[in-house]
Amino acid sequence: MVAVIESAVRPRFSRRVRVFVDDGVVRIEDGTYRAAFPARGVALADVERVAAGMSPAELVDGVRGWLGCDEVQAVTVIERLFGTGLLVDPDAAGLASVPGSYVACRLVDVFRREFPKIVSGSPLLSALSAGPRPGLALGFLLETYFVVRTAAWSAEPVFRHPMTETQRELLEDFRASESGHGELLLSGFGAAGLDPGLLRASREATETMAYSHSYAAFAWQGVAEFAAALVLPEVPVGGAANARGGIDVLDLLQGEHSVPAALVAKFRAHDDEDVEADHGGLPGHLLSDEAVLTPAKVDKLFTVLRQMMDLYRGHLDAVHRRYAGWEPASALPDNASRFA
Repeated sequence: MVAVIESAVRPRFSRRVRVFVDDGVVRIEDGTYRAAFPARGVALADVERVAAGMSPAELVDGVRGWLGCDEVQAVTVIERLFGTGLLVDPDAAGLASVPGSYVACRLVDVFRREFPKIVSGSPLLSALSAGPRPGLALGFLLETYFVVRTAAWSAEPVFRHPMTETQRELLEDFRASESGHGELLLSGFGAAGLDPGLLRASREATETMAYSHSYAAFAWQGVAEFAAALVLPEVPVGGAANARGGIDVLDLLQGEHSVPAALVAKFRAHDDEDVEADHGGLPGHLLSDEAVLTPAKVDKLFTVLRQMMDLYRGHLDAVHRRYAGWEPASALPDNASRFA
């Protein structure tokens, strides 16, 4: 992946950032992210100079001086600050071609800050946090399976576009990894008393279909658009993935909603395979290899990301509407439209 600093214009701290120098430690925070590193002999004014912006070379030299390290280590620290949005490069927007590696950092940062707000008011997560709802919990996993099974084909359109050899290799690995995950998840539902054959032929909720099929729609538009769409399902969000204060969603479904351990194990295996394949880094790797991202294209990528978040919230709301009163011993509920 191309380092952001290699094509930066004039990096500076985000306007949200506060900087402290205390007992030989520099602390940088903005209410969402924190960074700290030892830097003895550094005055607050030395660090605050970054807030006004400086050239990439000056920044690297400054960080090397603060840390007493070589250039490689300094660049590693700088890249982490870019990745969390503590360090930004607003002047990059004025370039005829915006660096793809920087765009990837900004997309991931915006996603991690905004996604919790998108899901926080979800009736589904509120209901799952409130007490045992076995039908709703199982319905959540069913609609998740319906999303994952589309991965067998939704990435295909992206291969019609010109791309670098690196991008092609990454996308082919992604396609190969994801193509069998639908069947992996499906194989676990027998433990919940559901017929995998019937589920394979079942239809998802309308909003779930809109969300899952959107990956193919953005894949048709281009490699960069597909990469932006992949930020939501692949980049880890930390606490936003928890249904209740630090409790993992799958732990909650198994421990409080009687979802069989064998079914949960299939979903964990799916997550583990994604981690092993470094799918979280895929959007950034794809975008860093983009040769030309115009400001108009960048605006479009942020629109793609926000559309994906809106579609995902619609998917969550559809799960709640469809399965709120469902008993797992009965047939799947009708795919009722919210307009009915």
